[in-house]
Amino acid sequence: MSKSYQEELNKYASCMEEIKLRVNTILLILDKKNSTGYKYTDVEFICLQFRKILELIALANLVSNKEEYSQKHSNFVNHYHAKHILRDIEKINPNFYPIPTIQIVDPKTKKVTQTVNLERGFLTKDEFLFVYDECAELLHAENPFSEKRNIDKYFKKFKDWIPKIINLLKHHQLQLIDINKQIWVVMNSGTDKKVRAFLFEKIGKVGEVDLE
Repeated sequence: MSKSYQEELNKYASCMEEIKLRVNTILLILDKKNSTGYKYTDVEFICLQFRKILELIALANLVSNKEEYSQKHSNFVNHYHAKHILRDIEKINPNFYPIPTIQIVDPKTKKVTQTVNLERGFLTKDEFLFVYDECAELLHAENPFSEKRNIDKYFKKFKDWIPKIINLLKHHQLQLIDINKQIWVVMNSGTDKKVRAFLFEKIGKVGEVDLE
């Protein structure tokens, strides 16, 4: 990441804001508050949103590893396939995947005193790849000679996937190639509930951090 890192942080936050909007459109359909008017197109629309969300997670990782990635891939501005981006970033930075965390708040000061890694209930890297491929299947027309798709089962899968994505991103950290630097992200920060992305550098003992 360049010394003038604010541009990268802003781009990362922009990707996360778009993810929030797409998550909300999925929830509206799952909660039966909105519909395309046809169950099959509801499922296809949701699958498209999941694919876009995963691509945005991958592209945001590209932002956080921009300089190193661009050195390996001169045409990186045209990259969009989530699985390929993750594969290539992993070669550069094996610890690239978002680290979901929980904020520990002091009950007296209401300040965040530490963060701890979330152990379960989030979208893992393996699940990321599975969901990406699973959604791709439904974005193609159904062969009339193949077995009829069970559309209803996908709604159950969607209800499992969406909280895992939310848990992955709600509070998360990105380890940069420099082991002493991370990006810390809060998806609903402050009174405006906007995404906030911060560059943290390890310099010793860390005191209280207010990310709310």
